[in-house]
Amino acid sequence: HTYVVGQTGSGKSYVLQSMAIQDAYAGNGLAFIDPHGSSAEYLLSRIPHERAEDVIYFNPSDFDRPMGFNIMDYYDEQDKHRVVNAFLALLQKMYDPNNQGFTGPVFEQAVRNAMLTVMSKKGSTLVEVMRALTDDEWVKREWLPTLKDDVVRRYWEDQVAKTSDFHKSEKLGYIVSKFDRFVTNIGMRNIIGQSQSAFDIRDVMDNKKILIVNLAKGLVGEENAQFLGLLMVPKILSAALSRENVPEAQRVPFYMYVDEFQTFATKDFASILSEARKYKLGLTVGNQYISQMTDEVKDAVFGNVGTLIAMRVGPDDGKYLETHYQPVFTEADLINQPNIHACIKLLVDGKYPPPFSISTRYEDTKYPENKEVSALIKQISRIKYGKDKDIVEAEISRRANLAKDKSEEQNLPQFPV
Repeated sequence: HTYVVGQTGSGKSYVLQSMAIQDAYAGNGLAFIDPHGSSAEYLLSRIPHERAEDVIYFNPSDFDRPMGFNIMDYYDEQDKHRVVNAFLALLQKMYDPNNQGFTGPVFEQAVRNAMLTVMSKKGSTLVEVMRALTDDEWVKREWLPTLKDDVVRRYWEDQVAKTSDFHKSEKLGYIVSKFDRFVTNIGMRNIIGQSQSAFDIRDVMDNKKILIVNLAKGLVGEENAQFLGLLMVPKILSAALSRENVPEAQRVPFYMYVDEFQTFATKDFASILSEARKYKLGLTVGNQYISQMTDEVKDAVFGNVGTLIAMRVGPDDGKYLETHYQPVFTEADLINQPNIHACIKLLVDGKYPPPFSISTRYEDTKYPENKEVSALIKQISRIKYGKDKDIVEAEISRRANLAKDKSEEQNLPQFPV
């Protein structure tokens, strides 16, 4: 793994995107999660033309042909619980980052049981979870007759059934308010509400494809961008861990790049750093300063990364990083670097050679820009992986029984799904 740290303007994103484009030219598989949008555009315009069909461009701001991304998909029973835990960690990251109890045991119990209930049927999404949390009669009618998990069944039959309507609405109203905005927002619902994801991340990994995720906050909104990023990270982890059924020698290396990763860093991120190497998932992350990370994530970063790249940093980070670069570089060296320069500490064959400094600038002619290839990739990707929004909305409404009554539901346009 690689960690890149540097102040705004020091060239941190430049390093990430140059490493990613080298992987693209080398024929490697990679995923790049970009919270700004500029790196995504840079990569798309420099992808080798012979790899154009390998690219999946996930652009949530394409509202006319949304790509499905169903986080409720799972590989096996163990992965099912990993998905639930990852979603609970997402809610805690967004709404209770300081562990003040806003997402406490009652909250977790309700969301966990609702998710496990609807996950008893393949193809369920967060739209059904929302309905389950607000309509226990629907759960009794549609889900309990076929639910095989006795523990989850007892939650509905013993606990929810014996709760008064007043306390039920009060409690569930608080719970639902935490993430209903992502289901009621049409653009987001058309992405996370599709029963089948547009692409399988395990397939992306095994077949050396290129996944570029454009989470530009100006296009989809800051909360929506964070939400999708927090969904994407654990799905990539699940895909990596699912490689357990393939001998280690046959696992194809895959490289994941995340800029401003503290926005998407939950406990799962720490898990990726500590576990994913054996599954041939190499992680390269960057952010502006160390204190943006929680203590748990910071410990995982400095305990697991093999390569440390420090651009120009602030005084606090310079003092902290000096211990990693001694005796070659001092705090003053790290603080006073010019832009597009870095001090690097490498792990080579299990050993650390002396740190050294480099210029991170390279000739743009080495990776020529091609706007025509960029436009072609975008068009291929949206046609191949996107789906017409009218079809998506009709399918979601029909599947989740969002129509007001059966007669209205029967009058919905019948599209092939």
